Amino acid sequence: MNDFNLEAVVNDVRVSISCRESSPGFSPTVIFLHGWFDSQKTWDLVVSKINNCNAVTIDFPGFGKSEPLPTVLTTLSVYSDILVQVLEQLPRPRYIVAHSMGGLILYEALKDRFLAEKVVFVGTPFYGVSWLARASRLPKLPKILPWLFKKCVRLTRWIYLPHNLAGIPLRAYGIQSANSRTVVDLCSQVANYDKPLAPLGISTLIARGEHEWLLSQQDMSRAARELDTKTFVFTGADHNPQLEHSEMLTLMLENFFELC
Repeated sequence: MNDFNLEAVVNDVRVSISCRESSPGFSPTVIFLHGWFDSQKTWDLVVSKINNCNAVTIDFPGFGKSEPLPTVLTTLSVYSDILVQVLEQLPRPRYIVAHSMGGLILYEALKDRFLAEKVVFVGTPFYGVSWLARASRLPKLPKILPWLFKKCVRLTRWIYLPHNLAGIPLRAYGIQSANSRTVVDLCSQVANYDKPLAPLGISTLIARGEHEWLLSQQDMSRAARELDTKTFVFTGADHNPQLEHSEMLTLMLENFFELC
């Protein structure tokens, strides 16, 4: 594995994005994007299994090893601008896999831009998260979310980690390395996301776990119609098939990206 940084500039602020690649010089480039309150570590199991490509994982600002942005710049729109600059520095062909919030950032980045040949959205809440939207409007709850997630490990495992992930270390999610203010700043934006979807003009797949709780089956079907794409369901999985069923997800990606 090779660690490196890529730079982006937004509103005259220079941002350093922490990245890791599995096989420098290999083609195609498969880029993995993490979700809210997570880091590139969430993809470690998949990256260790996927073949015939250079797997690149990145940390969005304020997550993992990437430094946070000022609050005024901590928006999905700014993150999409940063992602555009990061993608343009990576070799083609580019295939992209985005989990949860990462999918929202990716969709914004790809609108009217040909930055990838194929993309996969995993558990992406294209129509927001109603219960999280209600919670984010409470005066104090958004501020204690980081404390709940980072300090109360036992409670976190009960709330956040599906029952079949009991043996996976909490650090696999990158929760411990997420910047608390970044998490709060992005909370309501993810929860209230509800922008019109349109086909991206490239080969696209939407996937969810069978017991997914951020993207319902109904919402996935709706997104598939609006994006004109195919769908895939991971049997027995919840919101994190990259950890729960990494072999199944890897096989799906190798088939969809034609890496076999």
